Amino acid sequence: VATSIPLAKSQQLVGKDIVLDRGAAVSGTVTFASQPLENVDVSMFVDCCDDRPFQTAQTDAEGHYSFQKLLPGKYYLKFDAPEQPTLVTEYLGHSATRLRSAGVALGAGQIRADADFEMKTGATISGSVTLAADGSPATGTWVSAYSITGRYAGKGGIVDEAGQYTITGIGPGTFFIKADPTTTRLNAVPQWADAKSSPLTANAVTLDYEQENTTNFSLTAGSTIAGTVSISGSGDPLSEKLVTVW
Repeated sequence: VATSIPLAKSQQLVGKDIVLDRGAAVSGTVTFASQPLENVDVSMFVDCCDDRPFQTAQTDAEGHYSFQKLLPGKYYLKFDAPEQPTLVTEYLGHSATRLRSAGVALGAGQIRADADFEMKTGATISGSVTLAADGSPATGTWVSAYSITGRYAGKGGIVDEAGQYTITGIGPGTFFIKADPTTTRLNAVPQWADAKSSPLTANAVTLDYEQENTTNFSLTAGSTIAGTVSISGSGDPLSEKLVTVW
């Protein structure tokens, strides 16, 4: 708690020197297959649940990164290699979430240079997505893998013109897979793996590093509801009204 200093009008005060504490620091090296990895984004968080990074850094040609001028406390480090989509984005200690990450504890002025991290190749989910009506590719459909807690996993997942998709960089865990065409002009409904309409009935897939899974989708056409919205009594039509189906 700061101490206030009262001053009278025109009073001069000398001898109030300030001594600054040296900030703490943490650094490390990021590698893949025992080789330094450049351009890895390292994000530092100070809270287990706040998604806003406190600081960010990027590894240099030697795979080195550092954070300095830190207050005492516990920090969580997240590693992402955007130029290497097959590598898993994880927290220090190879955790998918901050809640399970050990974090880095720093005392006043403490210097730690031991926060090294070895990135790993993730699992891959791939397959085809077609329309059940004619077997044509469901181009533009987004295929996603979700953990049992609802966390999105991996990178990629857009169905190409050949009807194929690939999700890479998936960490170990159990996942539900969903194909969602709602952002396209296709007359098709979202579908979970095994042609299920809900994750509650869909079968999950359990994966480890570097494992591969093939999941195909055949999307069924959606139903149509149509009608007229009008004013009661006069029957005059109403335009530009939003109708929602629950």
